[in-house]
Amino acid sequence: MRNRFGCFLRVLSRWKTAVFCLILCTVLVFGMFPCAPFSAEELFYDISDLSVYPVSGGSLYFYPAEGTVVGCDPSVTFAEIPSAIDGVAVKKIGEYSFAGLPELTGVALPDTVTEIGDFAFSECVSLTDITLPESVKIIGVGAFLSCLSLPRIEIPSGAFLRDSLGSETIPEPLSFADFLFYGCFSLSEIEVRSGNLLYSSINGVLMNREQTKILKYPGGKTGSSYQIPDCVTDISVLAFSDSTALTALVVGDGNPVYASENGFLLSKDKKILFRSVLGGYSSALPEGITEIGDFAFFGGFCPASVVIPDTVTKIGAYAFAAGLYPAFTLPSGLCEIGDCAFQGLVPAEILFQGEKAGWEQIRFGESVFAFGTKVIGASGETVYVLNFLGDVNGDGGVDVRDSVLVARYLAKWEIVIDLQAADIDHSGDVNSRDRILLVRHLASWDIPYFHPFFS
Repeated sequence: MRNRFGCFLRVLSRWKTAVFCLILCTVLVFGMFPCAPFSAEELFYDISDLSVYPVSGGSLYFYPAEGTVVGCDPSVTFAEIPSAIDGVAVKKIGEYSFAGLPELTGVALPDTVTEIGDFAFSECVSLTDITLPESVKIIGVGAFLSCLSLPRIEIPSGAFLRDSLGSETIPEPLSFADFLFYGCFSLSEIEVRSGNLLYSSINGVLMNREQTKILKYPGGKTGSSYQIPDCVTDISVLAFSDSTALTALVVGDGNPVYASENGFLLSKDKKILFRSVLGGYSSALPEGITEIGDFAFFGGFCPASVVIPDTVTKIGAYAFAAGLYPAFTLPSGLCEIGDCAFQGLVPAEILFQGEKAGWEQIRFGESVFAFGTKVIGASGETVYVLNFLGDVNGDGGVDVRDSVLVARYLAKWEIVIDLQAADIDHSGDVNSRDRILLVRHLASWDIPYFHPFFS
């Protein structure tokens, strides 16, 4: 229970980019990591080793051997945590200890606490009142992820944001720090107390100490546009991912790295489109750009068809992943499409302005498209199709005939099936496990691989 996100990332080492995109799509679309409130019976501790401390609505569970609050009842509404429980100082709020509490509105932390664990308060959707004492030195990965009602937060002067989960890694340029305040749609201000050697803030926007990098723009901050300071030369991938009010990014002539047009963040020479914002996706993409950068439209939406300019030759990794779009038009001059660029979405249609021969010249990364994607060429010919998972005969449906074909393939019959559609568990090989999973899916078992964003 304490290492659920770590378990997801260990799975990543087996399923690589496709599974990572599943996790990210879950976060972007549903606003959460898979976690839920839990009680003492679910903790990885002997109940006899825990101290029980009553709070409003239930009890906290404290592990004296480590000085750590390790869990609480799902019914807790307000947690006033003392400096010591049974004579032992409270030093840490443990991983997932308050995660997913639906009724938790406030937490009072003592000045003995030095660490907030990974995902400690994640998905506390009613949390509005928490103050981090100056004693806090470490704030864990995703500690406040999807705290939908949190209005503001102050980072203590001596605190740093943990940016790792042991040996687990995620694709660059994304970092674990990107998830700290992800999904905090009411957050209007992130302040950093004076004296912090790593972080600062300008008008409530979290930045590094040197103010050269924007780490997080608060999701609940008002205003339809944001002026990127001239001193900023780097921006975190998910910095603007939560702001539905923001419709435009603006860059002055004095910035040495960035420019802007139509509200989009561009490279100084206006050749690379780096970022868009949630409210600005209906704008026409700037003419003359040659590249759409990694994560540029990640998790976005657009009510109209997205037409990629004819000048674009490269679409970066995860560029449109986890988004909601009715259609795309891709230029005939495309040369490269990165990993998972269109993963986690099945648009109504993808139109390619060239023919099949041109499509086959494009360099594709891993897991570029979601299952069920079809690409139509300029003449109306289907130039590419990725059947739905389990649709091994390509007839548009998943039924018992597909299961029979997989069984015959495994029995060495001389038949041709769609091996990618048959690889249910994304292991890179079609085996008996895949057939069992397909049979169970047809028997209405809840098989995660068939979920809409697991592709």
